[in-house]
This record gives sequence, structure tokens and C-alpha cells, in this order.
Amino acid sequence: REVQIEGAGGRPLTIYYRQMGTITEGGPAPVLMCHGVLDHSWSWRELMGLLAAEGIPSIALDMPGCGYSSWPQPGFDFQWDPASVKGVYSKFLDAIGVGEVSLMTQGFIYSQYALQWGLENPDRVRRVVGLNMPLLPETALPFPLQQYQLPIVSSFVAQDAMRAERFLEGGSAYAMDVADADRFREPFLESMMPGLGVVDLMKNTDFPALLQRNYELLYGSEVPAMVAWGRQDKYLSDADAESFCQATGTEFVPLAGEAGFLAQMDYAESVKNAVRGFLLR
Repeated sequence: REVQIEGAGGRPLTIYYRQMGTITEGGPAPVLMCHGVLDHSWSWRELMGLLAAEGIPSIALDMPGCGYSSWPQPGFDFQWDPASVKGVYSKFLDAIGVGEVSLMTQGFIYSQYALQWGLENPDRVRRVVGLNMPLLPETALPFPLQQYQLPIVSSFVAQDAMRAERFLEGGSAYAMDVADADRFREPFLESMMPGLGVVDLMKNTDFPALLQRNYELLYGSEVPAMVAWGRQDKYLSDADAESFCQATGTEFVPLAGEAGFLAQMDYAESVKNAVRGFLLR
């Protein structure tokens, strides 16, 4: 499905999204699934189907420059600054006519902005689920993402069409299927704009400040929150995730099996089992 939202200068942006399950008045809030950088809604498909079978509807969008949404020119069609990135979530929900959601996030950068948007808009978010994502303010960016912030180097990595699949696969214990890898590679093969969008996003992101702000927001938030964690994550520490949850009063649930960084793809059944009860409360 596609919907139009307003980009920079009033220019339209096409947002591609997937939706499974039926949204009903008085039923469970639809789950808004928000991907991280170098990812898009493709990674949520299996989990969406499993939740729909449990009566929980879900919606997963591709952020601008990602997947099958518009690939805008940085600085002209879309500004990858914090306010613009967070603004996408409200504009998108308004465009599809959805008011309140449960928020589910995973990955780096976009997911931190999504979490911050959710905690800053508690009237639109019934509850929050974080899958493997940086949480503690002192968490370091993996080197493949740091390279997008380096002069000269960023120009080269922006053109690397295989970088997305290698980064996503690199955080987990399993090799990515060829069909999945093709989906993540496709935008970067067809245009330079997705890669340049990542460079612009990373340039405009103060990562430690973003994490610190989220920590403070969640610590003082009344929005129910849980973290479901794949312990085989090669980028992020499960000990850090547990420490974060203890400090903020957030429920922590380790995922069954060998789930790693991209848990919703590798172990969708485990994620569904971990979050189902929380989403239905």
C-alpha cells in the first residue's frame, strides 16, 4: 500500500507500508512497526502475519529513502533532521486515518527516533515494545554505521549496494536468504539517493544525545514498555539491555532460541510469543 505525506517545501512524499489484520474499534491497538537504518518493512512480514493470526493488527512503513517509499534528494525533497524524521510518524498515521497505536521498534537510528516520537506523543501510543536496539546512552555505533559520518569515506559507503544486507546479517547468527538479501539491496542498486539519505541522516544525528533523551523520557514515562531481546546479538549487549530495563522500570523478556539483532526475521515466532500478552493487556 502507498500513501502521500508532505515533505520539504510542501512537496509530496510517497510512503509505502504493509498492513495485516483488521483494525477494530475497541480491539487491540494496531502495532506500528518501525525499522532501523539500512532496513525496511520487509523484515517485519512474518511477525505481522503471526500477530494477525492472534487478532493483533499491525502496520509497517518504509521511511523516506528506504525500501519502496520515495527516495528523496537530501536537502531538497526531505530533510533528515530529527524533527523531520519524527514528523514522518505523525504524518503517516494521520494520512492512513489511525489515531492510537502500540509502538514496536528495532535497530539503529530510525528506531531511536521512533521511540522518542512515541514517548513525546503518549496520546498516540498505548504501549511500547523495543526489540534489539541501542538503549543505554553510552552505547557505541557499530563501525559500519560510523563510516557514514566520516568525510570522504561516507561518499564511498553510500554507493555500496550490498552494505545493507551485510550489516543486517552481521548482527545475527544466521546467513540471510538470497531472496531477502535481494530485497535489502534493491533500493541501493536502483538509485544513489537511498545511500545519500543514510549519509544525511547520520550527519544530522547526535547519537549519544538521542539515546540520553530517550533514557530520560522512558524513565519518566507512564506509557507501559517492554524490551524483548535476542541474546545472540553481535552488535548490542544483553547485559546493557537488562541494566537499562532495571534502571527505567521496563519489563525485560529474553527471546527463546538463537535470536540475534534482527530477531523479527530470524525468530518471529519467539517474538510473537514474547509480546502477544503485553500487546493484548
